Amino acid sequence: MSREKERWAAVETFLRAGLGALRLSGEVDISNVPSLASALRSTAEGRAAMLLDLGALEFIDVAGMRAIQRTAQAMAARGGDLTVVSPRPLGARMVTMLGMDGLVRTEQIQR
Repeated sequence: MSREKERWAAVETFLRAGLGALRLSGEVDISNVPSLASALRSTAEGRAAMLLDLGALEFIDVAGMRAIQRTAQAMAARGGDLTVVSPRPLGARMVTMLGMDGLVRTEQIQR
């Protein structure tokens, strides 16, 4: 497990054969999207599935959602999939507004 902090965002990465998982917390905006995009790419690389836990994410802007969308598109192009876990209302609404609901699955998990 690795943990990276930049400004107000924290990214935790969990890797297993065939599956990658990221847990985001804090806030994602244009200032830390490059780090998010890098973490998404490295976690998705060579994996058939990825879980992206947004349950502790307080804020994400469109730039952050677009980074997630690009990762989902890359995974789908090679037959993989990305599941967004426990998005807060803003994140769930942005998935729909940005037309990502056909590209990523969303699941609510009781905590």
